[in-house]
Amino acid sequence: MPNKKSKEKSQEIIDFLNFIPDATVAVNGEGVMVQVNSQVERMFGYKQDELIGHTVEMLIPERFWKSHVKHRENYFTEPQVRTMGKGLELFGRHKDGREFPIDISLSPMQTKGELLSLASIRDITEHKRVEEELKSAQEYFSNLIDSCLDMIISVDKKRRIVEFNRAAEKTFSYSKAEVMCKHINILYADPTEGLKAHKTTKKTGRFSGEIIYKRKNGETFICFLSSSILLDKNGEFIGVMGVSRDITERFKIRKELEKAMEQAEEGNRIKTLFLANMSHEIRTPLNTILGFTDLIEQSVSHLIGQGEKTFFETIQQSGKRLMGTVHKILDISQIEGGTYDLSTKILDLKKLTDSVVKEFKPMAERKGLELSYLSNIEDAVIRVDEYCITSALSNLIDNALKYTEEGKIDVTLEGRGNKLSLTIKDTGVGISEEYIEHLFDVFSQESMGYTKKYQGVGLGLALTKRYLDMNNVVLNVQSTKGLGTTFVLTFTLAKRGRPKVEVELKEELIVKPLEKPLVLLVEDDIASQKLTSFFLKRQYDICFAVSVAEAKERLKKQTVDLILLDLSLFGDEDGLDLVRHLRKTKKWRGTPIIAVTAHAFTTDRDNCLAAGCNDYMAKPIKQDELLAKLKQYIPLSN
Repeated sequence: MPNKKSKEKSQEIIDFLNFIPDATVAVNGEGVMVQVNSQVERMFGYKQDELIGHTVEMLIPERFWKSHVKHRENYFTEPQVRTMGKGLELFGRHKDGREFPIDISLSPMQTKGELLSLASIRDITEHKRVEEELKSAQEYFSNLIDSCLDMIISVDKKRRIVEFNRAAEKTFSYSKAEVMCKHINILYADPTEGLKAHKTTKKTGRFSGEIIYKRKNGETFICFLSSSILLDKNGEFIGVMGVSRDITERFKIRKELEKAMEQAEEGNRIKTLFLANMSHEIRTPLNTILGFTDLIEQSVSHLIGQGEKTFFETIQQSGKRLMGTVHKILDISQIEGGTYDLSTKILDLKKLTDSVVKEFKPMAERKGLELSYLSNIEDAVIRVDEYCITSALSNLIDNALKYTEEGKIDVTLEGRGNKLSLTIKDTGVGISEEYIEHLFDVFSQESMGYTKKYQGVGLGLALTKRYLDMNNVVLNVQSTKGLGTTFVLTFTLAKRGRPKVEVELKEELIVKPLEKPLVLLVEDDIASQKLTSFFLKRQYDICFAVSVAEAKERLKKQTVDLILLDLSLFGDEDGLDLVRHLRKTKKWRGTPIIAVTAHAFTTDRDNCLAAGCNDYMAKPIKQDELLAKLKQYIPLSN
């Protein structure tokens, strides 16, 4: 029977053990449990009386018994705390046989008459689970970094390398061990460049840009670096992580593309210059030929018969044909080269179509064909490039007349909602099914070679399609061989805005004591000077200049009423340089200037008007057209 003092001592131990939060057992020198706290019961499933008097091995799996018996011999050799779970795997065993990981801390306890060892046992199942998850996450993250094709390099706040993935090893030819804890400067071709990137990252939180690295052998290469700061759980800066990609080859390709682009732009510039010069060199002599032919015809018309008059008609028709060909070649070159400058404005399609149809009426009458135009709508306002649409309509009606030997050509304009349908229907030769898919190809005609039946270089319809496409006009064609062809153009009505009120400011004309208005012709082609003189001599006085410098000198001595101007002139300055100079000079600011030039691109007209010209005429020009234009700016006194 335990005495009263023994019971008091036992209760004292129990109270102490129950105060400890971990499952705790008191073990004597033989490893026998003399007391356990309530946490042991909850952890292992045993009652206290089932454990007391039994060795502590009862709480661990049998496979650990032998090693544990050997280990417990050292329980009391040293009076210090021991952590049995540290560095080794240890498990507890529940009463039902279930095992779970535990950690044990040992500490000696001196009681009256006996030295005990306290074993504090902690269930670390949750801790192990978190530890495994963390380890798995670290392995996953490490594998992810290593499997990344881009280089991933991290540095601490002292810019020492703490992460260097496999892609970085392969690219720099350094092993991870060689660079770990080394300063990042060993990787930069220019350390100051790397420092700037680091400071930017630290200041703004991120950096993106090109940077030059160097490999272990000293070879440099270009990378695109994207870096961001690293923060600890308290938000404190601890380093920088950078992701880099070798763009050396891409950089070379980019430089090659830039060089190719420069060459292409230079090629386009040369092409544009060539086309402009070709236009000038063809139009200028053609202007002289047709102009003098017209003057000769006027001079001898009363001396020749009807037969001889056809000579002049033939020259004029051939000249127009040549000019039409030049126009088409230049236009298709601009469009295909992407240099065509589209200039859209509000137009009345009904009036525009009526004007084009009237222009072709004489041609239809000569062939004995009926050319009709019918429109049942009033509102036909569209926003398009006038030159493109006029040329497209002219090409389609001209083609219809060319390929129709008998019958008629009907032109109709109809409206459906916000769409306008313009139909051109002929009773001509039609188009075969085989050829219709090539109808809009450049330099293409159904009848080709030495046996072709119709004139032309095969650009009309190709240009028409491109003119319409640039203006978002849909073109459809239906044709039956031997029965005729129908073209349908679908336009979109323009939205009406508030009409603009244009005010044209004109300076009062100064009455000069000359019998005729004085015109200055700035033209370096002598033949063109002579032709213009013949055109104007009856109604105007004329003076000449072949360069900008000569024109300026002329204007210092004489006051002129109007200036006719070519763009290409002798000297280092062109006609537009003269226009800009005059528009800055108070005396000549209001003088009418008309550009009369062989440069006939749409951009040439726009450039002339933008520089300050009042009007523009493309060579070749006719006498009546030129006189009519001059009268708009210098009304002649009766």
